[in-house]
Amino acid sequence: MDVSEFIETYSDDLIYLHEARRALLTHPLSEHYAFLEYLDASFCRITAVFVVGAIEAMLADWREQRRDEASILDKYFEQGVKNGDRVRNLYQAFRDAGIEVDEEVFSDYLAIKYLRNTIIL
Repeated sequence: MDVSEFIETYSDDLIYLHEARRALLTHPLSEHYAFLEYLDASFCRITAVFVVGAIEAMLADWREQRRDEASILDKYFEQGVKNGDRVRNLYQAFRDAGIEVDEEVFSDYLAIKYLRNTIIL
């Protein structure tokens, strides 16, 4: 599968965030930094924004490259649909196309999407 460079940068960014957090927490002088108490909250906010951005960029890219022969992604990109309905429609479209998917993954994605929307608004 050909993955666009733009999508690969999202993946790289998440890896860099994870590694930066680990480096900060394991740094020999970390006990002297007062800001570390805010570290997890900051990294969680940034990660939520990146995860949703990465998933949406990937879905849009697949749709634009016409890799979605069953038009499953059309359900996700319909206009005027609330996020809960959007994600449930996408889950159901996969199921209707005979693709086994884990509903819990979609529920987790929706929760992260709600969190991301709260952060950026």
